Amino acid sequence: MCETLHTLCGQCAEFLSCKTGGMFGRIRNVTIRQQIGLEETIIKEIEQNQLTRYGHVQRMAEKRLPKIALKWMLKQKRARGRPKIKWMEGIKKAMNERNLNEGQWEDRKQWSLGVGQRRKMF
Repeated sequence: MCETLHTLCGQCAEFLSCKTGGMFGRIRNVTIRQQIGLEETIIKEIEQNQLTRYGHVQRMAEKRLPKIALKWMLKQKRARGRPKIKWMEGIKKAMNERNLNEGQWEDRKQWSLGVGQRRKMF
């Protein structure tokens, strides 16, 4: 029983290595995304979620804690090992890529269309 299982696993490994281009063959993520029909990367999905959250917080009242925390600026230099780009800088970059402007978050439908969360209605 153990021997047949071992040979079966060996055959599976040989089959998989042939399909991936040999023992050290690698399939690039871009190739896999093309094969399954995905156009977006995980980075784009994270940016969409961040922009959705940003719009949600911007629509909040000024006295709400999340909005206060978003506007709070640290006075001292960032510690060693921290990301060089700040969260807000990433938001601004993602907004520029999607041609979103300040204040556009007031219209939820327009904001979600710009972020990419909803499809356009034809």
